[in-house]
Amino acid sequence: MLKRMLLIVMLTATVLAQSQHEMNAQAAADFAKADKDLNAVYKQLTARLQPLTKEKLITAQLLWIKLRDADAEARASEWEGGSMYPMIYESTRARVTRQRVAELREWLDELKER
Repeated sequence: MLKRMLLIVMLTATVLAQSQHEMNAQAAADFAKADKDLNAVYKQLTARLQPLTKEKLITAQLLWIKLRDADAEARASEWEGGSMYPMIYESTRARVTRQRVAELREWLDELKER
Protein backbone atom coordinates (compact mmCIF):
# COMPACT_ATOMS: atom_id res chain seq x y z
CA MET A 1 0.00 0.00 0.00
CA LEU A 2 2.79 2.41 0.92
CA LYS A 3 4.64 1.69 -2.31
CA ARG A 4 1.43 2.34 -4.24
CA MET A 5 0.97 5.66 -2.45
CA LEU A 6 4.55 6.60 -3.23
CA LEU A 7 4.01 5.81 -6.89
CA ILE A 8 0.86 7.95 -6.97
CA VAL A 9 2.69 10.83 -5.31
CA MET A 10 5.55 10.61 -7.74
CA LEU A 11 3.24 10.42 -10.75
CA THR A 12 1.19 13.39 -9.62
CA ALA A 13 4.25 15.57 -9.03
CA THR A 14 4.57 18.22 -11.66
CA VAL A 15 6.14 17.02 -14.90
CA LEU A 16 8.67 19.84 -14.76
CA ALA A 17 9.98 18.79 -11.36
CA GLN A 18 12.80 16.42 -12.24
CA SER A 19 15.15 16.42 -9.27
CA GLN A 20 14.17 15.28 -5.79
CA HIS A 21 14.75 18.81 -4.55
CA GLU A 22 12.30 20.15 -7.14
CA MET A 23 9.72 17.49 -6.29
CA ASN A 24 10.08 18.33 -2.59
CA ALA A 25 9.58 22.02 -3.39
CA GLN A 26 6.51 21.24 -5.51
CA ALA A 27 5.00 19.13 -2.72
CA ALA A 28 5.58 22.00 -0.27
CA ALA A 29 3.95 24.44 -2.71
CA ASP A 30 0.98 22.08 -3.14
CA PHE A 31 0.55 21.97 0.62
CA ALA A 32 0.82 25.77 0.90
CA LYS A 33 -1.98 26.16 -1.67
CA ALA A 34 -4.18 23.61 0.08
CA ASP A 35 -3.53 25.30 3.43
CA LYS A 36 -4.41 28.70 1.96
CA ASP A 37 -7.67 27.27 0.62
CA LEU A 38 -8.37 25.70 4.01
CA ASN A 39 -7.85 28.97 5.83
CA ALA A 40 -10.17 30.81 3.43
CA VAL A 41 -13.01 28.30 3.83
CA TYR A 42 -12.45 28.06 7.58
CA LYS A 43 -12.70 31.84 7.91
CA GLN A 44 -15.93 31.94 5.90
CA LEU A 45 -17.40 29.09 7.92
CA THR A 46 -16.52 30.43 11.36
CA ALA A 47 -18.04 33.79 10.42
CA ARG A 48 -21.43 32.09 9.95
CA LEU A 49 -21.45 29.92 13.07
CA GLN A 50 -23.11 30.54 16.40
CA PRO A 51 -20.58 31.12 19.23
CA LEU A 52 -20.85 27.65 20.79
CA THR A 53 -20.60 25.89 17.43
CA LYS A 54 -17.68 28.12 16.45
CA GLU A 55 -15.88 27.25 19.70
CA LYS A 56 -16.40 23.53 19.05
CA LEU A 57 -15.13 23.86 15.48
CA ILE A 58 -12.01 25.69 16.67
CA THR A 59 -11.30 22.85 19.11
CA ALA A 60 -11.95 20.23 16.43
CA GLN A 61 -9.78 22.06 13.90
CA LEU A 62 -6.83 22.24 16.29
CA LEU A 63 -7.13 18.51 16.94
CA TRP A 64 -7.49 17.82 13.21
CA ILE A 65 -4.25 19.74 12.48
CA LYS A 66 -2.42 17.57 15.02
CA LEU A 67 -3.90 14.42 13.46
CA ARG A 68 -3.04 15.57 9.91
CA ASP A 69 0.56 16.27 10.83
CA ALA A 70 0.96 13.07 12.86
CA ASP A 71 -0.47 11.06 9.97
CA ALA A 72 1.94 12.72 7.55
CA GLU A 73 4.86 11.97 9.87
CA ALA A 74 3.78 8.33 10.15
CA ARG A 75 3.43 7.92 6.39
CA ALA A 76 6.77 9.58 5.69
CA SER A 77 8.66 7.87 8.53
CA GLU A 78 9.85 5.04 6.29
CA TRP A 79 11.96 7.67 4.50
CA GLU A 80 13.12 9.45 7.67
CA GLY A 81 16.46 11.08 6.99
CA GLY A 82 16.18 10.52 3.26
CA SER A 83 15.68 12.98 0.45
CA MET A 84 12.13 11.73 -0.25
CA TYR A 85 10.86 12.39 3.28
CA PRO A 86 9.82 16.02 2.61
CA MET A 87 7.91 15.06 -0.52
CA ILE A 88 5.97 12.27 1.19
CA TYR A 89 5.31 14.40 4.28
CA GLU A 90 4.10 17.47 2.38
CA SER A 91 2.14 15.46 -0.19
CA THR A 92 0.27 13.70 2.59
CA ARG A 93 -0.49 17.00 4.32
CA ALA A 94 -1.70 18.48 1.02
CA ARG A 95 -3.96 15.51 0.25
CA VAL A 96 -5.50 15.41 3.72
CA THR A 97 -5.90 19.20 3.76
CA ARG A 98 -7.75 19.15 0.43
CA GLN A 99 -10.11 16.55 1.94
CA ARG A 100 -10.69 18.83 4.94
CA VAL A 101 -11.38 21.77 2.62
CA ALA A 102 -14.08 19.70 0.91
CA GLU A 103 -15.64 18.80 4.27
CA LEU A 104 -15.71 22.41 5.46
CA ARG A 105 -17.04 23.63 2.09
CA GLU A 106 -19.87 21.14 2.36
CA TRP A 107 -20.72 22.47 5.82
CA LEU A 108 -20.50 26.05 4.55
CA ASP A 109 -22.77 25.25 1.59
CA GLU A 110 -25.33 23.74 3.96
CA LEU A 111 -25.33 26.95 6.00
CA LYS A 112 -25.73 29.07 2.88
CA GLU A 113 -28.83 27.07 1.89
CA ARG A 114 -30.64 27.91 5.13
